Amino acid sequence: MRRRPALTWDEVKEIDRKYRARLRSLITVDGAVESYVHALWRAWELGNTYVFYFTDNGWRMGNHALHSGKNTPYTEDVESPLVVRGPHVAQNTRSYRLVSNTDLAPTFAEIANASPTSSVDDRSILPLMRSQDVPWRDALLVESKNPYPWPRGWPAYKAVRTSTYAFHFYPETGEEKLYDLDADPYQLQSVHDDPDYAEVKSTLKSKLAALKRSRTARVRRAKPLRMEGSRHVGNFREFASTICRPAYTLAHLARD
Repeated sequence: MRRRPALTWDEVKEIDRKYRARLRSLITVDGAVESYVHALWRAWELGNTYVFYFTDNGWRMGNHALHSGKNTPYTEDVESPLVVRGPHVAQNTRSYRLVSNTDLAPTFAEIANASPTSSVDDRSILPLMRSQDVPWRDALLVESKNPYPWPRGWPAYKAVRTSTYAFHFYPETGEEKLYDLDADPYQLQSVHDDPDYAEVKSTLKSKLAALKRSRTARVRRAKPLRMEGSRHVGNFREFASTICRPAYTLAHLARD
């Protein structure tokens, strides 16, 4: 990253223009959410319906001297909001537990009182939605593949995120990065070579290897499945092998 040239002034202006356009487009999204909530209220179903508001990934716009995209392990690319409204979801609450998009499938299954008949990735966040004090993960696996032979495309990565650290490994180049998210929330200075962080780095490398082994085992076990008591919902092996992207915020939509 240090070797990348700075963005030109024209490139910065174009990114700013697109960013403002994205903000304007969210007005339409906001209106759509409002219409759905009001429709549920008019049908007397609002109190019996869970509403999940999320996205599949983050999106950088000029961060780290990079053009717009989502193919790096930096926070701007992998972090996204998750907002939930529904029965027994405490109003105006927020959780900073580590949550992934791959938690959504088991969450939806639990809400529907359905039991997967095959292995699925990750776990239901329904206890967190209900403010229950339950044991929870302390790290998340984040990974991406390069669809082209390197050096074409972008470097594949395998990363592990905790609430305080991010460790990135690029298998095609052998590079490693370590960021202290408390001291360096924008991930501008890697401390992977800092001896003061040697123990942290070793712990995170071991955690990354363990998460990879666990995920690989689950994907091998997963098969096309049918939810018990429900119609066919597709191949959960595909869901199990999607990229994990953390969604840290769990909140409550306004009632009006």
